[in-house]
Amino acid sequence: QPPTSRYEVTAAERHAFQEKKRKEEISAARIAKKDDIAAKKILLASVEAEKKLRQAEVPSTDQPLKEEEPKMDHPGSTKKQCHVAMIKLRMPNGKASTLQLQPSDTIEVLYQHVSQEVKTSASDIKLLCPSTSKVFADQTITLEDAGLTPRGLVIVRLPLQDDEDPR
Repeated sequence: QPPTSRYEVTAAERHAFQEKKRKEEISAARIAKKDDIAAKKILLASVEAEKKLRQAEVPSTDQPLKEEEPKMDHPGSTKKQCHVAMIKLRMPNGKASTLQLQPSDTIEVLYQHVSQEVKTSASDIKLLCPSTSKVFADQTITLEDAGLTPRGLVIVRLPLQDDEDPR
């Protein structure tokens, strides 16, 4: 073997050191990537579990509030009557529920149902018609007189929402 210069030895050592460092960085990047993939899998699993839990908590909206048979029209009747009033309630938390009621039921029935849903007294609740921004304050009027038949949408407001500043 011919003698090597000091410069060649130093260059070879530097090259070996750089190659070793590069391989360590590649190995560390592979480990970090595996950790990221594992963390994403755990996150997706927890999101799916929360989604299933929320779906299990949502009450079924297919069940009517009252189990009465709808009224039948008389054959000689000229006025078109609704047999069932389908009321969609938009709760403060964003959830919606649908009720099947009789058109002759009063607004008070809606207030009672909502007070049970949000677990607060009926006097603390405001029911609004979104198309007219009207509050249903008179609880003695029927759903038909309130214009909620055959289908209606009612927004539920709680006192805290009235006091909040949207900005």
